[in-house]
Amino acid sequence: MPTKAKEFLNEQLAQDRDCYIVVRDGEVQAVLDYVTTETIGKIGSVKLSIEEPDNTPGVYRVESSMILDEDENDLHDDQEIVDNQEYHDSLELVEDVAKKYGISTDLIEES
Repeated sequence: MPTKAKEFLNEQLAQDRDCYIVVRDGEVQAVLDYVTTETIGKIGSVKLSIEEPDNTPGVYRVESSMILDEDENDLHDDQEIVDNQEYHDSLELVEDVAKKYGISTDLIEES
């Protein structure tokens, strides 16, 4: 089932509007026609999958990030944060993601 952001994006593209999704200030937003911003939803929590590859123990990377709204509905499957950036501490990784999203680390659930 598509996320709220994906559904919104598809609706805008069907109307021949330029649209892309951004995550900032604790919200998932759509930038329309490179001019206006519309909030799709407020971040309620984040399911963050962290990988520690077998061949590089002690190195952590983001494997996936699913952003949920306040009602625990899938808001945005953020693939942009899956960038192979390496961390040597999983807490440092979580803090970096929280900073990028503009949220508290308390909203991030690691798996």
